[in-house]
Amino acid sequence: MNESFSGFYGLVILPDAVTVERVRSLVKQLAPKVEFQTEIPHVTLFQGQMKDLPVAEVKKLLKKLESLRGKQFNLDKLEIFAGEYLFWDVKNTVELQKAHEVALDMVKYVNPDRLKLAPHASLNLTDKQMESVKKYGHPLSGSAYLPHITIAADSKSFSLPAGFTELPGRFTVDSVQFSEMGKNGRVENLIEIK
Repeated sequence: MNESFSGFYGLVILPDAVTVERVRSLVKQLAPKVEFQTEIPHVTLFQGQMKDLPVAEVKKLLKKLESLRGKQFNLDKLEIFAGEYLFWDVKNTVELQKAHEVALDMVKYVNPDRLKLAPHASLNLTDKQMESVKKYGHPLSGSAYLPHITIAADSKSFSLPAGFTELPGRFTVDSVQFSEMGKNGRVENLIEIK
């Protein structure tokens, strides 16, 4: 195994099997022909373009986050983010925000060149989200954290059927994993850290 990781990596919460199946059903129902459909439903605690992230740091963070296993969180509404992403929002809690803040320890390993990049103007980010990009390399981090499960994404944009936004539910945390991340926040590869 590598001593460190360089590339696009993140810490993600994997939900229970029932929630995974609900997400897959929503993909078929709401986004059957879009460019991206989630394959491994997850809630991202933090993701970024890492440079020399030590394995020991990842182990430490996973250890701090293992208490999330078996915890339950409320799913809230469906929303379109930045005109391109279909999110199933997770109601943020003090516990979930603290877990995100633990994951933010990875920021010290974010490639500094990444923090200089401006997001595409078409995303129409808020000032708070733009500040998050400058500080963390991602628009939905820190005080702008928006826990969610990405269901689908499409650069041509899409919309929800009228009246189809409220979708309350609950999920149980199956595990917290370290992952190689890809385009649209996709989990490309779950990486076992021993």
